[in-house]
Amino acid sequence: MSRSLKIAMVALSASPLPPSTGGEANGQSARIVSLARALARCRHEVTVYARQDDPSAPRLLPLAAGVNVHHVSAGAPAPVATGDLVPLIADFGAGLGELFATDPPDVVHAHYWMSGLAALQATRDRLIPVVQTFHTLGTARRCSVRPDDPASARRIRMEAVIGRAAARVVASGEDESQELRRMGIGYQRISVVPPGIDVDRFHPSATELEPSTVPRLLAVGPLTEDRGVAEQIRALTKLPGAQLTVAGGPRNDRLSADTDARRLRELAERLGVADRLRLVGLVSHDDVARLMRTVDLVLCTPRAPRFGTVALEAMASGVPVVATAVGGLRDTVLAGITGELVPPRAPDQLANAIRRLLGDPVRLQAYRFAAVDRVRSAFSWQRAAVAAECMYCRVLGIQDGPAVPGAHIPQVAS
Repeated sequence: MSRSLKIAMVALSASPLPPSTGGEANGQSARIVSLARALARCRHEVTVYARQDDPSAPRLLPLAAGVNVHHVSAGAPAPVATGDLVPLIADFGAGLGELFATDPPDVVHAHYWMSGLAALQATRDRLIPVVQTFHTLGTARRCSVRPDDPASARRIRMEAVIGRAAARVVASGEDESQELRRMGIGYQRISVVPPGIDVDRFHPSATELEPSTVPRLLAVGPLTEDRGVAEQIRALTKLPGAQLTVAGGPRNDRLSADTDARRLRELAERLGVADRLRLVGLVSHDDVARLMRTVDLVLCTPRAPRFGTVALEAMASGVPVVATAVGGLRDTVLAGITGELVPPRAPDQLANAIRRLLGDPVRLQAYRFAAVDRVRSAFSWQRAAVAAECMYCRVLGIQDGPAVPGAHIPQVAS
C-alpha cells in the first residue's frame, strides 16, 4: 500500500517491557512486540499503549525503529496481577481517550479482553475502528477451572460484548473462529490471522543433534493441571529410559514452594519415575530455544483448547511434536507430517505415539524437515504482519496492496 498507517496497540494486561524485577516480558507481550516490530518493518508507525506499572519508566519510550511504548496512568504505578486489573479498565480507557483526542491513530488493535473494553471506551465518540485479538478465550479457561467460576463467567460475557462491538475480531486459527461464532459473533466480522514465530531465535541446530541412547522429551509452559504435564509423567512409565524436562512455572529457586511443582514431583515419586523427571522452572525465551535444539520430541498436551505457539516454536527448531488434538493444535500440528496428535487425558495413547515415533528414525527425520518448512512458509512474523496489514486495510476500506514490495498477501479468512 502507498500510505503508512498509525497503529495503536492496546496492551493493558501485557506490558511490552521486561518486568522491573528482572526477567523477560511474558509470552503474550513478546507476541505483541514481535507483531509491532514486523509492522514497523512494513513502514507503519506503531505505538503500544501499556499501563504504567513502574514510576521510573518514562511516559514515552522508543522500543524499536518505528515502534514506541506509551505508558498510560491507571491506578498506582506498580505491578498488578492480571486478575486484579479489572477495576482499572475505566481509568485506563479514559487515559487512552485523552491521548486519542489529540493524536488519533488510524486503527486500534486491542490485545486481550480487558484491553478491548478500554479501547472501545476510548474510541466511543471517535471514528476510529477497533480490532480485537483475545489470545485466549474465557470459554477455554472455563474448561480448566470450576464451571461456575464467577471470573470466567464475567469474562465470557464481556468477550461476547467486545466481539460484537469491534470492527473486526482476530482469531488465531479455525478452531477459535468457530468458538467466536458460537459466541454470537458473525463470521463476516472474524479474520483468521495466525501469530508468527521468531524463526531467527527458533531454528534447527547448526550441527547434528548429539547422539544419545536416552530418549529426550521436553514440555514448555505452566505446571497447572490443565496443561497435562501429569499425563506426560504417567506416559513415562511406559517409556523405559526416557527423560522428561519441563520448563515452566516459577523460577527454579521457587519451585520447592510451588504447589503444582510439588504435585508433579509427588506423582513422579509414586509412579517410580522421579529420577527421569526434571523440572527446571521458568526459563528465558532464548533458553527455551536452546533446550528445544537438544531434545528428540516436544510434548504439548493441554486438556483445554490452546493455539499451540510452543508447538510451532518446536517445529521451527526442527523438533517433531506430539500434542493433544484440542484447539489450535489441530491446525498447527499436521498429524503424520510434522508430529502426532492424541486425545487429551490419554497417557497410554500419548506413550504409544511417542514410542512409535522414536522407534522410526526415518519418519522422525522426515518430520523434522517438514516441521521447519511448515513454520517458515506459513508462520513467520513478516507473513503475520502482512496478513494483519491486509485486515487493517479491509477495516479502513483501503484497497491498495501490501507495504512490503513483492510480499505475498496471505489469505485472510473473512
